[in-house]
Amino acid sequence: MSEVNLTPSVVVARVLVDALVRCGVTDAVLAPGSRSAALALALADAERTGDLTLHVRIDERSAGFLALGLAKRSRRAVPVFVTSGTAVAELMPAMVEASFSGVPLIAVTADRPIELLGTGANQTIDHVGIFGSATRMTADLPAPEEVGERTLRVTQSVISRAVAAACDPFDPGPAHINVSFREPLVPAVNEEVGVAEAAVLADPSIIVDARLTAAMVLPIDEAGIGPVPARGVVIVGDPVDDESREAAAELAEACGWPLICEPSGLPAVDSEALIAHASLLLADSEFRDRMRPDLVVSVGRVGLSRGTMRLIASADRHVVVDPRPAVRWADPLRTARFVLSAVPEPPTELEAEAAWLESWRVASDAAEEAVSAVLDDEVTLHAPAVARLVMAQADARGVVLVGSSWPVRHVEAYALPRDHMPLVVGNRGTSGIDGLLATAWGIAVSHQRDVPSTAYALVGDLSFLYDINGLLAGQDEPRPNLVIVVIDNDGGGIFSSLEQGHARFADDFERVFGTPHGLDVVAVAQAHGVQARRVTSPHELVGAIDDAVATGGVSVIIATTGARSDESGVVRRIQELVSEAIRTETH
Repeated sequence: MSEVNLTPSVVVARVLVDALVRCGVTDAVLAPGSRSAALALALADAERTGDLTLHVRIDERSAGFLALGLAKRSRRAVPVFVTSGTAVAELMPAMVEASFSGVPLIAVTADRPIELLGTGANQTIDHVGIFGSATRMTADLPAPEEVGERTLRVTQSVISRAVAAACDPFDPGPAHINVSFREPLVPAVNEEVGVAEAAVLADPSIIVDARLTAAMVLPIDEAGIGPVPARGVVIVGDPVDDESREAAAELAEACGWPLICEPSGLPAVDSEALIAHASLLLADSEFRDRMRPDLVVSVGRVGLSRGTMRLIASADRHVVVDPRPAVRWADPLRTARFVLSAVPEPPTELEAEAAWLESWRVASDAAEEAVSAVLDDEVTLHAPAVARLVMAQADARGVVLVGSSWPVRHVEAYALPRDHMPLVVGNRGTSGIDGLLATAWGIAVSHQRDVPSTAYALVGDLSFLYDINGLLAGQDEPRPNLVIVVIDNDGGGIFSSLEQGHARFADDFERVFGTPHGLDVVAVAQAHGVQARRVTSPHELVGAIDDAVATGGVSVIIATTGARSDESGVVRRIQELVSEAIRTETH
């Protein structure tokens, strides 16, 4: 029997993976490659022994977003392993999104040794610093000539610090570990190049125990922001954690203030202060002027609708809640006079103005009647109806990834918040349409480990086609119960409602904005090995969702919504009815 020795590359790879496991990593994503061979084998061994779950993807960009989804839902660090060269560059979109949305994603990139850099060696680029300012920490581990205790300790220390930096309680985000490997990249047979198996694991006591520390939370009237007015508003965008959403709801209820939530800021519990269809209300300038608040407390990243941003700009005082360092505070209008690291507790004393919140509720109810009058009796599909139905049908224990561009705005405007809302998430850090399917897959896998449920994704057709490789997964890969609903209007629907949709741009609009693809999206989905069907009516959509949930696995439902110009007309008609209704009810 041949004797197998562990080469320096293999030893470092095993120590690196072992250190990640010791730091609490439970999932890892791998895209195949040659220079990363030692890492790939170490990951396979770790999964075989039950130390972690390995997810393999052939597309590095999809691999990055899959890891992002796993980390976004679990709040644990999730590493994505890739080989050298352009494979590293493919991780940039996911790393940027992770940076702006505070997700602990760790890129582990396999590199050529220093003697090959700058020589024209195959598949060799400069990895170090490639992600720029996106990372919270970057480390470059050189290829070892031999393995001693110092090399093992340095490897463990770097991994420990990277996980701690990625999971920082006040500024979580991505980290980059670049590891150089010399050949041989796999265990050697009958060669005197290895080290003993017993030398693989050094003393694990140097692993940093990065426990979260609680920030001090004060009542809002003791937080140093001045007097607390009766006419306030709490606005929740894309918060750092679930606790912030619940705390924001408690603050609004205690103060008698309206609670305005973007989709990923919706609290899991029912709140009497929550205002439905707020973006439609605030799109009406007369209503917005009449309801100008004395104080706005914004939690997380806000800015989905122009009306909400104008409300913030009109307030006498604006308080931002963001635990991150000053360079990442979410204050896009630069109107914040105070920045708090956590949502303040309700005031110890406040005389609430009951009429203030009640006027918002009356307007919200009037808006719902107008929305319902248009959407609930339709026999054909358009995007607002799809968004409303998906949110109404979604499993209360489940999770819904809402895509960027039109879908998230339709959910914000037309979906009616209900008791026992599913968890709503999105890539709101930089709001890209890339990587959404892979992100949804990762979120679903992570969520369903703890909660037996169905996950959903609501995306546009361009987003779906952009990330179609996110559906490419081998038969042995973990597969969630995931229902993907695609709004298919043959192009970019949002542009018809923006300034460039004006008739004076008609000659160029379709080519440079509408970008019709003309594809059979059902056939595209089926070609990628997933079950798919097309629906053209609300009744068919509800039935298709029910069937997909009953079947399990990954399903795609293509909701054909007709001409984008007609869809834009529906949006305008609803807004006109809402404006008319609130002016009648609130005067």
